[in-house]
Amino acid sequence: MKKIAIVLFVLLLVPAFAQAGDIDKARMDAATKFIELQDMKKVLKQMFDATTKMMPESEMKKMQTKFYDRLNYERIEQGCILAAARNFSLKELNAMIDFYSTPVGKSIISKQGAYSAEAGAVVQQEVVMVMTQIMGETGSEKPDSSM
Repeated sequence: MKKIAIVLFVLLLVPAFAQAGDIDKARMDAATKFIELQDMKKVLKQMFDATTKMMPESEMKKMQTKFYDRLNYERIEQGCILAAARNFSLKELNAMIDFYSTPVGKSIISKQGAYSAEAGAVVQQEVVMVMTQIMGETGSEKPDSSM
C-alpha cells in the first residue's frame, strides 16, 4: 500500500513541475507575487513544527534540523507559482494579492501553516481509517499510517 501511495504522490506531482510555456507573463508575474505573499518558508516551518510537537524535545530538534537542511524551498516555491498560474486567472490572482496585502489577509497567512498541519492531520487520519477498512474488505495489506 505504501508503494502505491508513493507512486500516486509522484504522479500527482509531475504536472506541478512541468514548464510554464503556455502561461502568459502577466499571469506568471501575478502568481509569483501571490506566492511571495504566502511566505512559504514560514508556512512550511509552522506545518512541520506542528507535526513534530509530539516528539521528545531532543528528537524533535534533530528531525527539524535535518528537515530544514534538506528541504528545497526554491523548488517548492516554483512549483507553487506554477500551480497558482495554472489554476487561477489573472483577475483571481490580483484579487488574492489585494486581499492578502490587507491586515486581515496577513493575519490569515500568519496562521496558515498551523491550520494546514492541524487540518492535514485530521484528513490523514480519516483517509488511513477508510483505506484500512477498504483493504480489510478486499483482503489487501493494511496501509501504513505514517504516510
